[in-house]
Amino acid sequence: MNHLQDKVVVITGASSGIGAVSAKALAAHGATIVAAARGQEDLDQLVADINKAGGTAAARLTDVTDVADAADMQALADFTVATGWADKVTDPAGRRAAQELNSIAISAQSVADAVVYALDQPAGVTVNDLIISPTRQNW
Repeated sequence: MNHLQDKVVVITGASSGIGAVSAKALAAHGATIVAAARGQEDLDQLVADINKAGGTAAARLTDVTDVADAADMQALADFTVATGWADKVTDPAGRRAAQELNSIAISAQSVADAVVYALDQPAGVTVNDLIISPTRQNW
């Protein structure tokens, strides 16, 4: 059973890295993607890739690194509402966390697979925390 079908997922930091790979993986599992980031060219390419693969995606140029910028956040919310209601939200825009993950060699695809698994749960199942750690140590 696919619990992501007909869901809208907002992904910040979607223009590259974990955000982009997660967007593609979630779209491949039926989620509609609202991709937000600061890089318009990369966002456009991501949306084109998702749509070409049979998914549905839209992009909104947004800078979420400044949460005090209420206008930009409101514009993202308005854009999302215009595409449908956001059922799930992921925020890989905290690039510091992504850099730490990359330093211990967890691939973006592995993280995306974990995100898809966590979000693709039936009603009544809530995933509060998702901890991803390497299974190998570089001793």
